[in-house]
Amino acid sequence: MDVTNADEEQTSCNDFDGTLEPEERLLQTYKKVLWLIRKDAFWNNVGKAFEKTYPGIKESLKEQMKDLEKRDCGIVVAGETSTGKSTLINKLIGHDALVWGTLETTKTIYRVMHSEKMSVKTYRSGCPEPTRHSFNSVHELHKMLRELEEEEEEEEEEEKEEEENIDEEEDEEEGTDKEEDTKEEKTKDNMIYQVDVLLPFSKIQNRNVAIVDTPGVGDSRELKTKLEEYIPKAVAFVIVLDVSRAGGLQKHTVMSLLSTIKSSSTNMKCFELDDILFVRNKWDNINAGKKQRDKLKKKLTARMKAEWPWVKDSQIFDICLIKKSSDDLSEYTLRYEQFDDAIHDLVKKKENIRIQTHGQYLSGVILEARKVLSEALTAIEKQIDGSDTIFQNFTEHMTKTNQAIKKVQNDDIPVWFPKLTMFQMDPEG
Repeated sequence: MDVTNADEEQTSCNDFDGTLEPEERLLQTYKKVLWLIRKDAFWNNVGKAFEKTYPGIKESLKEQMKDLEKRDCGIVVAGETSTGKSTLINKLIGHDALVWGTLETTKTIYRVMHSEKMSVKTYRSGCPEPTRHSFNSVHELHKMLRELEEEEEEEEEEEKEEEENIDEEEDEEEGTDKEEDTKEEKTKDNMIYQVDVLLPFSKIQNRNVAIVDTPGVGDSRELKTKLEEYIPKAVAFVIVLDVSRAGGLQKHTVMSLLSTIKSSSTNMKCFELDDILFVRNKWDNINAGKKQRDKLKKKLTARMKAEWPWVKDSQIFDICLIKKSSDDLSEYTLRYEQFDDAIHDLVKKKENIRIQTHGQYLSGVILEARKVLSEALTAIEKQIDGSDTIFQNFTEHMTKTNQAIKKVQNDDIPVWFPKLTMFQMDPEG
C-alpha cells in the first residue's frame, strides 16, 4: 500500500463543506465512512469481524444513503377518489387552499409545507428547475391550483382525442405516425408531476415535513401509478375511507393500496406500520341512528383488524368533514379533534426523521468500526514482536484508519446532528 497516496486520499475524503444542508452533510459523512471501511487496511483485516455485528455493511450503507437522498419527510394522505382527502388537508391547514370536489379533482402530487410567505412551485417533466409563483392571499393561491387542475384536465382530453385519432387512422403513412408520436412525447414532457404548496401551517413548521395530497385510487391507472411511485418516499400515511361506500374497504382500491404500502415498507427506513392513521369519513351519509352506526363501526373495525392485524384502535378515527353541525354528529367533531392531536404528534415524531434514523445508524457503525480496529491491534501486539517491520507497517496503516474514523466521529457527527454527541465515546468506554 502506498502510504503517501493514502494520505492524499484521506485529505480529500475529509474535506467538509459546512455550507451544505444537514441531509447533504450527513450524506457526505456516509461516503467518508464507506470509503474508510473499503480500505484494505480495514476490510482485509477486520472486515469479517465487523460483519458479525453489521452483516453486508457495504450494501447496507448504500441503502441508507439511497433513503437519505429522498430528503423530504412526507405524510401521505391517500384513499379512493372523492373520499375527502383534499378537504381533510384544508381543514388541517385552516384554509380552503387545495382544490376539492365531488369528482376526481387531484391529478398530481401536492406537497403542503410551512412557509411564512405563500407560494406555489410547479415541477414539469423535462424542466430542470421548478417554477415559483408568489401570492398575497389564500384565494389567489387556490385560484391558481384550480387553473392547474383544469390545465391537467385539458391535457388529458387532448391525449384521449389523439389516441382516438390514431386508432381511426391506423393506415396512415409511417412518417405521419412518427410525427404524432413526437407530438405526444412533447405533451408528456411538459406535464406537471408535482406541486409544492407553501403557506403558513402551524402544525408543520419544520420545513422538511410535508402533508402530501395524492390522486385518488380510482379508475385511472395513470393516477394510481403516480401515487404508487411516491409511496417509498413517505414516512407516514393517512388513509381516508368513505364509509358510505361499502364501509370504504374495497378490495381493488384501498386494500390494494395497503398491500402496496406493506410490501414497500421493508425498504422504507423511516416508516413503521404504526405510522398509518385511518380516517373513516362521511358518517353523515349513513342513513341510520346512533346505535346502528356504532354497530357498523365495530363491524368495520373487526374487518380492518382481520385484514391488517397490526391495526390498533388508536389508529382509527371516525369523522365527518362537513360544514354543518348537528347534535347527532357531535361525537365526530370530538373524534376529529383527537385526530388533529394525533397528526400533531405524528408530525413531531417525523421531524428530521431521516437525519435521526440514519445518523444513529451511522454512529453505531463508527463505534463498531473503532472497536474492531482496537481489538485487532491489541490482539496482534500480543502475538508479534513489536520490532517486526511488517508489523510496524501494518499497525501504522491500521492506526491511520482508526484515527480517520475517530475524526469523522468527533468532527462530523456533532455538525449534522448535535443530539448524537451522546455517542461520542471511545469504544473502550
